[in-house]
Amino acid sequence: MALMPWARSCFFGWFCDSPCAASCCWAKRTQPCIGGCLPVSDAGAAKKICYKEKKKTLNILFLAYNYPHELQPLTAPFCRDHALALSKAGHNVVVMAALPITLRMGIKNWLKAFRAGSNSQTPVYDKGVESYVFPFAAFPKMLRFNSWKRTRIIYRNANKLLENGRSFDFIHVHGFQAGGAAAIICKKWGIKFAITEHSTLLAKNEIERKWEKFGYKVFQAASLCIAVSRHFAIILGERFGLPFYYVPNVVNMAENLCESKISHDQIQIVSVGSLTQRKNHQRLLNAFLQARLHYPKINLQIVGSGEMKKQLVEFIRKNGLEQCVVLHGAVSRERVLQIIASSDLFALPSDVETFGVVLVEALYCGLPVLATDCGGPGSIIEDDSIGLLTQNNDESFANGLLKIVERYRKGYYSQQGIIDYAKQHFSPEVVVSQLERLYEDSGLICK
Repeated sequence: MALMPWARSCFFGWFCDSPCAASCCWAKRTQPCIGGCLPVSDAGAAKKICYKEKKKTLNILFLAYNYPHELQPLTAPFCRDHALALSKAGHNVVVMAALPITLRMGIKNWLKAFRAGSNSQTPVYDKGVESYVFPFAAFPKMLRFNSWKRTRIIYRNANKLLENGRSFDFIHVHGFQAGGAAAIICKKWGIKFAITEHSTLLAKNEIERKWEKFGYKVFQAASLCIAVSRHFAIILGERFGLPFYYVPNVVNMAENLCESKISHDQIQIVSVGSLTQRKNHQRLLNAFLQARLHYPKINLQIVGSGEMKKQLVEFIRKNGLEQCVVLHGAVSRERVLQIIASSDLFALPSDVETFGVVLVEALYCGLPVLATDCGGPGSIIEDDSIGLLTQNNDESFANGLLKIVERYRKGYYSQQGIIDYAKQHFSPEVVVSQLERLYEDSGLICK
């Protein structure tokens, strides 16, 4: 089923010049809005009457720009963690996501996605969360078509649920790329939506003007805009002239991952992230090479894959670091956590991060963390008892690595104290509590 003509015109025109109003209800709409809010006419103006009784359980339609799937199991785990956390808190969550599969992800995966239909209404139940994740073949250098395809898939399948009688109190979107579908549903069905933004392209201002305009229309149509770090919230607020609220990503960790550290001499440093220029593992290797001159017993593990691998391998070989640096490549999330838990220190040398999920995962494992002040980490490392935040340059990071190794050797950090800090700031219960307050204060649910 293709998009209705009005839906196509909204999307290709970057929605309409007058996007969905804050109430997300048509002025002439006569039937009740889903979620217990009834617009009524008064001298031609639409008003909203909310039922006084507060619903204990929310019905949330969760739209994600990316989501873990068997073809890409490590994609956007924080989206899944968010959905699971809401479900664990007693809310009914239905996930709808369209996963772009590019040729870089492998020709077999691309062909599988190309042949797969996007009309299936058979959900996967993931720990009680009803999930519909549709992989689709993304075409190189056809960004607008791929974006239209994602919107079409999400909208069409969500619309089927609504036509079949499913009701939702509101929509929570992850990523403006999925916001087009939410805005269309908002306009057609009168269901308001919140959006959580993660995009590093927006953080670095490296996005094309037309996509920035697209994002603005989505944010303007939303009833609640959230950013995953304080720094990112300020950037987005200044750029779009809209209020953005800081709520960290949910990081859902298993208990008892940490391991007791026996020796402070043989120190294992670990870093996790794709091997790209933005993650800047070259900065980490440069700092590690200098630190080895002072602490020859330190070792380094890097987990991830990417286009910079050949350059990093050559640097390791040229400087004789083969015995003390290990490149693991891409591994499962479970294996990532095992590697982190068996290490002593965590290092994040990125040029830009909107949050830094791996930092929180390391904290949950009791590891002191070192990171550049590149956006998101500043909202995580707010106490020097859990690690160090350096300036976003090579010299400061190298000095920070020396300092955190020295502190670790002297027993400065408390493993249990670090774990407690992670739970107090980033546990699912803490983050969901923040979200529920914002849902109510923004009018997404009736008080």
